[in-house]
Amino acid sequence: MTVLPTTRSTRCSADSLHSSRTHSPSIPVLTSATAKPRHERPTAMNTPQFTFITTSHPAEFKHEENSKKVRSTAMKYHRQMESLGLTDKPARSTSRKSTTGIVSPPSVPSEKEDIFYYERLEENELYLDLSPSTIPLLPSSAPAVQSIVQTALYDTVASQSLPQTSMSRVTEYQATSGHSSFMLDMLLDDFATNQPREYLIDNGQTVMLPMVADTEQSAEHLLSLLMQEFTTTSMLRKWFPAMRLNRDLISSATVLAAAWDDTKRNLPGDSDRTVLLKQGATAMFARRQSDPNTHLDDSTITIMLHLMSAEMWSYDDSILKFYEAGIVSAIVTSGGMHKLQDVAVAEFAAAYCYHSAITREATQYAVFQQWMPQDLDIGAMIPLPESPLFDPTGKFATLARISCSSETRDIIFQMRHLTDVFIESMGPATDLCIKKEEIYDGPQSIALLGYHNRSLAIHTQISSLLSAEVQGHSRSNDWVYEACRIAAVIYTNAIKNLSKIGDYDPSISAGCCSSRGDTAPSPTKSLPEQLFEALQKTDLAGIWQDMAGVLYWVCVVGAAAAHTLAAAAANNASPSMEYNPQQSYPVWVRRNLDMHAFRTMAILVPQHPTPIIIAQKKLYRVQEVIREAAAPGRA
Repeated sequence: MTVLPTTRSTRCSADSLHSSRTHSPSIPVLTSATAKPRHERPTAMNTPQFTFITTSHPAEFKHEENSKKVRSTAMKYHRQMESLGLTDKPARSTSRKSTTGIVSPPSVPSEKEDIFYYERLEENELYLDLSPSTIPLLPSSAPAVQSIVQTALYDTVASQSLPQTSMSRVTEYQATSGHSSFMLDMLLDDFATNQPREYLIDNGQTVMLPMVADTEQSAEHLLSLLMQEFTTTSMLRKWFPAMRLNRDLISSATVLAAAWDDTKRNLPGDSDRTVLLKQGATAMFARRQSDPNTHLDDSTITIMLHLMSAEMWSYDDSILKFYEAGIVSAIVTSGGMHKLQDVAVAEFAAAYCYHSAITREATQYAVFQQWMPQDLDIGAMIPLPESPLFDPTGKFATLARISCSSETRDIIFQMRHLTDVFIESMGPATDLCIKKEEIYDGPQSIALLGYHNRSLAIHTQISSLLSAEVQGHSRSNDWVYEACRIAAVIYTNAIKNLSKIGDYDPSISAGCCSSRGDTAPSPTKSLPEQLFEALQKTDLAGIWQDMAGVLYWVCVVGAAAAHTLAAAAANNASPSMEYNPQQSYPVWVRRNLDMHAFRTMAILVPQHPTPIIIAQKKLYRVQEVIREAAAPGRA
């Protein structure tokens, strides 16, 4: 199984990025252990055994148990065809080729080429036509305009092509034990059949995990946790070829599982096991970076991405910046995003670094700003992760068909509208008319006045919404609504005041009064703290399913809002980082919001890279316009 190659049109300015890249100290590499028995391959005499499934309703065919039976049968059939020599295996290209242009959607892989064909078939309805003839080429000097135009074009094409109804889900992810076991079985089956000889030891068992000197949590537990909390079929499909060739990628990926386990165990920082795994992954990175044959390899960049993601919990800002600079330096030295061997690495690098820039409200590197993902193989991904930052149909077609309350949907609609009019009105020139509340003559002033009126109306509406803690109204105890409402309060105030999301006015309350005089409890906590506590009452494990895109927006806005307060609290915290309600709670909230935002993004990106990166670019553009308006000499 291969990842289909794509070509890309990239206008990176290739500015010389000189970042200090220090070599990590020499750390002993963790030894490999943990074995799984090699699976028996079917003999030529075996015939495929078919399982017939009968149900009383068509929808029952999609139940987890039935789906697993179908996928299992398909997997066995594929393995048997392979053993009989009836499956073609295209060789994986390792050359770096310079490609230009924007690609049309790739063809659907044959059943013999893709073991995930049966899983994708039920969701594969169409491919959007984004061939070169449909996409205008823009001057390289206008990356921001290119981003907006390409987003608009993508939205237009999608709105003409998307079906209004679909039995498909936004995400393949399921928060069930069955999902975890199926992902793990799929991974081990693939290794048992396709792994190189060096992965085998004398007794025919598989070596693929680092030895962890923590008897409480085994390496196999970490791999199982990784499969349970982060992995989907799309992720495995994209990473299978690379993982087969490089065992380091599996070892370094367990760092993310360990960091997430620390989150679930409510630890104030990295556990000893996580520290050990980070040291091992850092040693892998240092070894590969010092080798001229691997220092620019995609797998080296991937290890840096794993290490960067593992810092989301302990959140050492200097280490995050170091890995970001290292990733960017490797990409630029290689010739840019379009020169990476694997498109998945480019997508993950852009998504991870945009996430980091947004939550820290920092400036993004030019190599990512000037790159747009063109791998729009979204036919197998319908419906899409809609949010205030991404709505291809213009009417939230996905949210309209799920159990999302009209009040929640209205909040999302208003935030999308506010985002669009803010970028349209303030983006081109970042005029000061709104900030100074002065209206001048001319078309631009008229447009700004229209924006001012619309944004003020939206802000007033959001500010007057009732809290879910207030009893006696239609959304009482609706915590998805409450999380969206609080995120909207934070977001609208940042746009209204042209201030960083993290610089919100602490006097602003998320608890609102009703016309009858009922009030929510008096606010004693910050907006990010109230947001996190509302989120804890929702299905975070299942990432809100078809509202996963909305959850990412809620969490990433909350993480950005919590950053400033958490930084101040961290400066006053004790070196031991022991939990202290007065000092550490803001840090704790920021970590949780960031980790849940990151997890949601990590699950969605393999299946929906373009929608997520477009959403990130749009939110980053909002932050960028705010920074431009607040720049010295413009206030």
